Amino acid sequence: QDCYERAIHSLESARIWPSAASHSKVALARAKVMNNEMDINLTDIFKWHDDNRYENIEGWTSRYVGESLLNIDEKRLSEAEDWIKRAIEVDTKNGTRLSLGHDYALYAEMLKRKGDLSEAKQKLNKAIEIFKECGADGWVKRTQATLKAVSKEG
Repeated sequence: QDCYERAIHSLESARIWPSAASHSKVALARAKVMNNEMDINLTDIFKWHDDNRYENIEGWTSRYVGESLLNIDEKRLSEAEDWIKRAIEVDTKNGTRLSLGHDYALYAEMLKRKGDLSEAKQKLNKAIEIFKECGADGWVKRTQATLKAVSKEG
């Protein structure tokens, strides 16, 4: 959180890369949610997402919105799914493959929470395939371990 706060301060103080500052604000909100700090304003998060004008982080930012929603409240699963699908669509269009792999891994997590283990495994396999294409060996191993754990569940 501290790194995102410093990045936001630096970018805004220097008045450079406003899209990067907006992305960092979404990322900071996500970090707070992951630390069970729920004092975030979803309206602000959606605005910061919309403030982005940088194609190569559009999917990444959409995924962070989806991940935030996924972890705020179980009642927001369908809304989170919409944002994750949006991230997949954008990253596919923009050719941002590594981000796309992360999109599929997050989609699998969302599906697992919904109880759809079969579909979650398919999304994990897709993420592994993409990570392999990118040469992201660490992400391949991590995602394979997740797939193995999901396979044991059902």
